Amino acid sequence: MNILKIQPIQNEPILFIEDKKILVIADLHIGIETELREHGLNPLSQTEKMLKRLSSICKKYKPEEIILLGDIKHNIPSSTFQERRDVISFFESSLSPKASSSSRTLSSTSFLMSLVFLLI
Repeated sequence: MNILKIQPIQNEPILFIEDKKILVIADLHIGIETELREHGLNPLSQTEKMLKRLSSICKKYKPEEIILLGDIKHNIPSSTFQERRDVISFFESSLSPKASSSSRTLSSTSFLMSLVFLLI
């Protein structure tokens, strides 16, 4: 029986499965800022910061696969405008972080948009 080497990433909802080079990311809660605003707080969107942290983690651990567990967006079953915008932005940026939006592969982006709209 093989025992996988699983490493939690400190201060992040992420595990790294070393043997398989897989990052498992949970609970992104993209769009939670809207609910916080409804409760009197006024945070800016955290999606860009989240992308930078995930990019840094990917550079460090060099995963071959990434698994996103539930709670990618915050509101269930509906979506706020911010969630729709930020989820799409998150996946577009994740698809090709170094490319400008005009140079991304159309077929990949179109597929991704279809997937994202199914999620939200």
